[in-house]
Amino acid sequence: THHIRQAPPCMTRNMMKGPLLILMTVLLYTKAGGSSVIRWDAAHVKELEEIGIVARKEAIKHKKSKSSKSSKEKETKSSKEKKSKSSKGSAPAAAADYDNEEEEDNNTDNNNTDTNNEDDNENNQSTITTECSDVVLAIAPVTYCNDWIPGIGRKECDNDNSASRGGEVCNIVSMAWLRALKQDNVHVDLVLNHAGLCHDVIEQGPVTKSDILNVLPEGFGIAIVHMTGSDIKKALQQGAKAAYDGDPKAYPYGYGIRYSVDYANRSVDEGFVYNIQVKPNGVGGSEVWVEIDDLQTYSVATSSMLANGEGGYDVFIDVPGVDKDILNMYSDADLFIKYAKQKCELDAAPYSTYSFAGLNALLSGAYGCLEDRGLCECGFC
Repeated sequence: THHIRQAPPCMTRNMMKGPLLILMTVLLYTKAGGSSVIRWDAAHVKELEEIGIVARKEAIKHKKSKSSKSSKEKETKSSKEKKSKSSKGSAPAAAADYDNEEEEDNNTDNNNTDTNNEDDNENNQSTITTECSDVVLAIAPVTYCNDWIPGIGRKECDNDNSASRGGEVCNIVSMAWLRALKQDNVHVDLVLNHAGLCHDVIEQGPVTKSDILNVLPEGFGIAIVHMTGSDIKKALQQGAKAAYDGDPKAYPYGYGIRYSVDYANRSVDEGFVYNIQVKPNGVGGSEVWVEIDDLQTYSVATSSMLANGEGGYDVFIDVPGVDKDILNMYSDADLFIKYAKQKCELDAAPYSTYSFAGLNALLSGAYGCLEDRGLCECGFC
């Protein structure tokens, strides 16, 4: 009543690996009362052991045969090469020179082939790094740095390059939001963001969804807030002041708007931000920058965090709910991904900070350190 399942050929071959595998494959399945019982059969164990021994012997024999064949092929090849050299040596001098010229021509052709192969490889590499797809959403021609406050020099930002304008990533994110929203026919005049929204650099080369999620990992929603020029000024002043008071992530960034910041020569009362400019009819409406109009209402795209009045931007709390459109179909990263797919090449964005002054005044205040003390000592690591 006991039957053993016949081992398939692949199992028999694997038995060469040792008696343990042989024993593991010998299982008797007896069904009684609806339950399966595993039993051992010594006769079948012995039989399969013998099969394994034979299989191992056959493998050793095959390996020796293969080695012998390879050795003979090498000897034959070596013999042919010697005969070839011998026949060339006995040829007339003129023929030998001609052969050498042919060999040089052949070598030249081979070199040309190698060069062509190298060119093909370069072309292939170029194709790999410049083609956009579902995986590679866009290409960054350079590394875009991520700074909080201009001149801090964090996240690939050189102190000299970012000293007057700040980081690049939050400006690119702001530009991406506005352009992606316009593609969906959402009316937006400008974008306001804060430095803490952006967490990482954008490395040179292929940009993937994972890279974008590293930049924008928090998944904030998007809101369109209808606010006056006067309220926009307050928002910028509040962000700059929060940065001055010890929260560098509150520093304002944006797109479709530009401004100057001076922590050295301007007081808190008059506001650190000045010379605030926008473009008439929003981005794309004009290339001319004009002073923001206190009485005009602008459609401002921002994160759900700022729209709720968090991060020091209290002015958003005072904006009536009817003037806030929460776009639940988007997250901060969704809009960036949408823009990247459409654009393919990820261009730099204009700096929202038009000019900056007073880094030492800023650092020696709430941060309690000077510029030359280093990034980590000032609390920016």
